[in-house]
Amino acid sequence: MSTTQQLLDDKSFLAFPLHDAKFGSLTTIPAAAGGFDIHLKAELHEQESFGAPVKFHPVTLVLESVRASQYKVFEVYNYPEVIADWEIVQKSPVIEELKQKNCFGVNSLVHYRFILSGGSQLDIAAQKVFLIEN
Repeated sequence: MSTTQQLLDDKSFLAFPLHDAKFGSLTTIPAAAGGFDIHLKAELHEQESFGAPVKFHPVTLVLESVRASQYKVFEVYNYPEVIADWEIVQKSPVIEELKQKNCFGVNSLVHYRFILSGGSQLDIAAQKVFLIEN
């Protein structure tokens, strides 16, 4: 099976059909230029994935050159949470704090937010996001 990788601009990220996608896992990988990359694995729901005739479609979002991340988990569930909402935070307090600390590469950061069905929230300030379809 082939793998495709695609850079997502802000508009493509917001339009991507993540609603009700099963939240799979998070993996952090040190980046060569400092910071780290985050791989977020999810399975798209059949009714949200462009009408594709699959029950679930595994994808990985690679958030590249992460400078800050925070994962708030409010409860532990015995079933996987799904992604309820996602957005780009325009007036990011995370990025503003990094600017105040004179961190390198802050002006190119985007604040991505994922809100999960149980109320958990994942915030990531990264330079780019890629989609990998398996």
